[in-house]
Amino acid sequence: MQINKPIKEASTNELPLRVEKMAKKQRSILIVDDCHEDRQTFRRYLRSCSNYIYSVIESEYGEQALELCKILQPDCVVVDYSLPDMDGLEFLDKLRNTINQVDIPVVMLTGFGNEAIAVQAMKKGATDYLTKEQLTAENLLSTLQHALEKVELLWKLNLTQEQLKFQAYILSQVTDAVMVTEVKLIDEIKARIVYVNAAFTYMTGYSAEEVLGKTPSILNKHKTDPIVLEKISQAMANYQPVKVELINYRKDGSEFWSEINITPMLDESGECTNFIFVQRDISEQQAALRERKEAEAERQQLLTQEKACRAEAEASNRTKDQFLAIISHELRSPLNAILGWTKLIQGGKLDDLATARALATIERNAKLQNELIQDLLDFSRITEGKLRLELCPVDLTQIINAAIDVVRPLADAKTIAIESALEFTIGEVFGDANRLQQVMWNLLTNAIKFTPKQGQIAIWLQRDESYAQITISDTGIGISPDFLPNVFEQFCQADNQYTARHKGLGLGLAIVRSLVEMHNGSITAASDGEGQGATFTVRLPLHSN
Repeated sequence: MQINKPIKEASTNELPLRVEKMAKKQRSILIVDDCHEDRQTFRRYLRSCSNYIYSVIESEYGEQALELCKILQPDCVVVDYSLPDMDGLEFLDKLRNTINQVDIPVVMLTGFGNEAIAVQAMKKGATDYLTKEQLTAENLLSTLQHALEKVELLWKLNLTQEQLKFQAYILSQVTDAVMVTEVKLIDEIKARIVYVNAAFTYMTGYSAEEVLGKTPSILNKHKTDPIVLEKISQAMANYQPVKVELINYRKDGSEFWSEINITPMLDESGECTNFIFVQRDISEQQAALRERKEAEAERQQLLTQEKACRAEAEASNRTKDQFLAIISHELRSPLNAILGWTKLIQGGKLDDLATARALATIERNAKLQNELIQDLLDFSRITEGKLRLELCPVDLTQIINAAIDVVRPLADAKTIAIESALEFTIGEVFGDANRLQQVMWNLLTNAIKFTPKQGQIAIWLQRDESYAQITISDTGIGISPDFLPNVFEQFCQADNQYTARHKGLGLGLAIVRSLVEMHNGSITAASDGEGQGATFTVRLPLHSN
């Protein structure tokens, strides 16, 4: 089993090139405008950018620009709505349908008061629009950066999907015991085992829990040849593959001959990240008198391993789907807040103070959503399921009040009253403000979702010894005693008519529990039964100066 660079093998020919280009921050921009002065202004604005190195291509006509898109494949197009040979909407149609360039972001330039045209452009596939009369270097660069990062994010996600497919393919081909260790030498105490497959357990009798964190020497005893072990250590020290045969020992003490292929696993930059041990039991080759019995045992072993590998491949696909669902759920909360407050502003019924408050809420949630998107670009964090916490002293009263402001439009739409009683003197907790606010959003959103119209939601903040205790109680549909123990499990939802009307992936409370536990806290749920409402209690350790 030779796997030198799995990440590159998993990618298409185009994806790595695209990612490498993104890393260099070099971008080509096609400016389509028949006004020479405007084009020169755009060039000057782009040269002032410190985040990207822009190479500018110019065109006065739409048809010429379409040919340039086909030949040069620019990273972004800035097009004026009014062109000599066509308008901006016709340009978008031809770009998307004729040339079929769906991954080139387009920023439309319109005149003042042409919001209706801008809306049509967005419907036809434009990434964003700008008004010429209000154009500045700052908003041009900001809009281009947003458009480019949106496309880059899609490419990153496509690359992640290709890698997951390749990993699933590897697992589907494995019929031997597989063990993965850290990079350090095999005879070092810290050279720990980080993964074993089901075939390893079948072969050795050790479960994953019994070997994770230990060294491969757990399989060695007095008959294991030290010369062979030294050969393995030398090969690993030089990051070279090696194939050996030696005697290993099962958990029950029985010995068996094993053929082992050890391969260094490299990342895209060529750095060794782990060692893969592929192990095969060759005892039957060493014991000719037991050939028939060993052959039958091997056949059964291969069947078992095949089933285990198929199950692992299916689990890998499910993990990919779960990952995408969780990311979707994390992005949904701030987006709902932005849309809710935007609709209220568009309705024209807010006074100046309420409008300012709405804009502040929109800005806060837009920033949070941008942070979540930036987290997606951290490939290692995504594939390993790690979340990074930005820890600092946090005032929970501000977190709770901000969360209430975000969900209040949803509550008002159902005439649900939200009451709060917050102790302002309990002190601070040490945590990630954005993640703690996400916990409050999810709990309050759940309460609103499962509380009928004209219901009530109450939230308390108080001190309980060295903990801050947050209690959220509602008058909603409640939780049945049978379902209560599973309320925080992933993809688990109560089976009743009300929840059936609220489609979801059942991830919200699972995410809440994970985030709370990452803050060294705990969360519990209580309910007197269906129709009796529910109460969720979050306990977080207070921060001591």
